[in-house]
Amino acid sequence: MLLDAMRRAHLGYDKLLRLCREDIEAIAEIGERKLRNEAYRELAKKLRVIARPLPLGNGPKQAIIFDALAQAESFVELKREDENTSYPTVARLNVEENDHKAAYQALANSHSVLDAPPEKTGPHLSHKY
Repeated sequence: MLLDAMRRAHLGYDKLLRLCREDIEAIAEIGERKLRNEAYRELAKKLRVIARPLPLGNGPKQAIIFDALAQAESFVELKREDENTSYPTVARLNVEENDHKAAYQALANSHSVLDAPPEKTGPHLSHKY
């Protein structure tokens, strides 16, 4: 369930950045700070409208809106300093079901979390108590 929520948030964030690209690039061309701030407010409204129908709870929706707006502001500032700055992209999700099945199987076969092999649990759980 957590993986599904993370996937939905990731895809929602990607959608926000893709659909607002023209707006964000237009903001980068605005010279006066006051006008840029007004454009950011309009962008935030547009992001909220786009995010409204997404299959996410209110918390994750607000988080991806905030993240997309922060990414837009960062891009605009970088673009103003360096014309060669490229538009932000979102990495593709690479999820292999086999990895999940193996992890579930290892968890099901262990008697406790401490029974799992150290390379699967991380350094904080690799020693016996």
